[in-house]
Amino acid sequence: MRTLVTTSLACATAIGTVLGVPPAAAAAPTEITVYVNPSGTATASAEADTATASAAGAGLAADRAVRTLSDAVRVVKARGAGVSKATMVLAPGVYSGSIDPGADLPATSLAVKCRNATLDGKGAAGYAITLRTSRSSVEGCRIKNYTVGGVLASGSGALSGIVVRKTTFSDLGTKRKKNRGKNGFGAVHLKNVRSAKITGNTFLRLENSQRYKKRVNGKLEVIDKYGNMHGVYFAVRSSGSKRAYNVVKGNTFDTISGDPIRMSDGSSYVYASANKFRNAGSNGMVTYWWFSRDRRCAKHNYAYKNSGRSGYKRPGGSSKTIPHVKSASGCSGSVKDGAAPR
Repeated sequence: MRTLVTTSLACATAIGTVLGVPPAAAAAPTEITVYVNPSGTATASAEADTATASAAGAGLAADRAVRTLSDAVRVVKARGAGVSKATMVLAPGVYSGSIDPGADLPATSLAVKCRNATLDGKGAAGYAITLRTSRSSVEGCRIKNYTVGGVLASGSGALSGIVVRKTTFSDLGTKRKKNRGKNGFGAVHLKNVRSAKITGNTFLRLENSQRYKKRVNGKLEVIDKYGNMHGVYFAVRSSGSKRAYNVVKGNTFDTISGDPIRMSDGSSYVYASANKFRNAGSNGMVTYWWFSRDRRCAKHNYAYKNSGRSGYKRPGGSSKTIPHVKSASGCSGSVKDGAAPR
């Protein structure tokens, strides 16, 4: 038996040596931090994907920062097995591309922390950051020039504890000439989320093109899609609970062609408070909508002590005062003025 144990320990030590990890540290850490810097010198392709990676390999230390968002994703996917939390730290600078670890993210959660960093889509379709696991977050970023949206939270099931804070979203949607592709949906697009917190963010110039032409049944028709671009959009049964509302608090919304805060698909228990609106909203500031895919009405959505009523100024038109809250036709009371009951 002693020989068997000794042999096993020798094998474990040998494996640790091959991976470049000291024997005592062979077990996977509970958290990892991946550093990204536009002037970084490391690349992920050589170190993250081979068995000879060292413990302080590409991206795992500030002085070994990887240069690109795609490299950072590779490191997380290669090193994230058994990890409870992966954090990406973005140094000052401008980054192109996007962050999406995919459905097979090995870590339990992903946090993206920006240190005076900007994600510039340069007109690309899609989202800047996609969160696919619960307790994931985005903090302190500047996100601009993506067509469809800024942050998407969408997993294989319900996601809880999503946080987006102190982030600036600007120039999203299709109105900018360089932003091409599908119409935008939302700067923060949430699908099937619970107890999300969207706080202290700035939403600026989120606009779709007002009109475009499309051939329908052989006839050229003008399609009006400017109103589809929202600030925070709760979709696909994004319902909190009496003890854990989805919270949208202390944000600024300026020049939003759709509605600043929108719910649909039965999304309930959303609490919007202390937000500021300017030149924003095509139907209302905090609205509930239904589609043929899901015509259920919502409940327990509240808007309280928000400021600003000037609606979005359409090209060639003028801004007008629009309702603070508005529910879908036939769903009276899906959004109510007032504080959420405790």
